[in-house]
Amino acid sequence: MPSVDILERVLLTGGIGDPHGFLFPLSKNLGFLSVNKQTRQESLPLAYRTTAFHLEDVDDLLKLLVAVGETGRNNIESLYFPWESRSDLQRKWKDNPHAVDHSLQLPNLHVIKCVQLLKQCSRLRSLRLYFESDLIDQIDPARFRSDPGIQALQSVRVDKVEVYSLGHESLEQHALIHWLKAEMERTPPMHT
Repeated sequence: MPSVDILERVLLTGGIGDPHGFLFPLSKNLGFLSVNKQTRQESLPLAYRTTAFHLEDVDDLLKLLVAVGETGRNNIESLYFPWESRSDLQRKWKDNPHAVDHSLQLPNLHVIKCVQLLKQCSRLRSLRLYFESDLIDQIDPARFRSDPGIQALQSVRVDKVEVYSLGHESLEQHALIHWLKAEMERTPPMHT
């Protein structure tokens, strides 16, 4: 999959008028998507379903979910991204350059819109979130649970939620992460 940054330079603004996400560039290995418009239209949902999207932060998630349009959001099954925002960090540093704990704060810029778009991903089955491990270790549990972004995120329903540190170590032993996973994961139907 190409970098999401290409969307800013080339396709994001052009693709906004395309509510179906047909202009979003998927891997060049999926050559059948460029055969013709009809083949692309028929194959694109399957391409979205079989692609695991690895993103840099919620800013990239927002770009992706806007760019893929309705067709992409209806068919994406796997998303992996850190629960942080470059734009948010840059704004915080600009507003208060002497603070030392910007990376130990939950993001608030774009997160509500990202969650609204995530909820439109009706086939989303697997979600992997990354958090700064020091943030999870040090944050007040009440603050974590009451954070507007976390409250919105916990309303997303997914079959499988995994949570890792930015260093790719599991954070699932933390009570807060266990709580978040329990809120987000769909419970399997009870068999009688």
